[in-house]
Amino acid sequence: MHNKVRLLASSAMLFAIALGTSAHAQTKPTAAAGAAAAESGATIEELVVTAEKRTQSLQDVPVAISAFTSANRDLVGINSIQDMTNFTPGLNYSASNDRNSIRGVGRLTNSHPIANAVALYDDGVYSSSTVPAGKTPIFTDRVEVLRGPQGTLYGRNSIGGAINVIS
Repeated sequence: MHNKVRLLASSAMLFAIALGTSAHAQTKPTAAAGAAAAESGATIEELVVTAEKRTQSLQDVPVAISAFTSANRDLVGINSIQDMTNFTPGLNYSASNDRNSIRGVGRLTNSHPIANAVALYDDGVYSSSTVPAGKTPIFTDRVEVLRGPQGTLYGRNSIGGAINVIS
């Protein structure tokens, strides 16, 4: 009983202290500052992705995603899915046995009855092999790697994530 009273009193005291602190907000930038930033070329390039089955800005998508356009891939030297593992957190690919995993979730065997835990879509068509992800980058517009469960939008076989290859 004594512990409950002490817990209630300390909780009330912490609530009163937290309620009494003032909140600090960021001030809104003036129009002159926005115009100066636009003139200096300090703008963020907008990258459009289709992670949620509709075209959206990368900053508006609530999914852990890594997207690479053809210009980005040329800039950093990505020529295959093996190269993409260097720039995508949590993506692993084994070229010797054609297995990929995202955040440690993937297929343990190459037996075809066993479904892959990472879905690969080549222009919206599901593929059970990761070979299309490593196709020649000349014909690829962008590659999107979605980390985490994607079963709501991409259905089964996407518990680890999904890789979209868009030509």
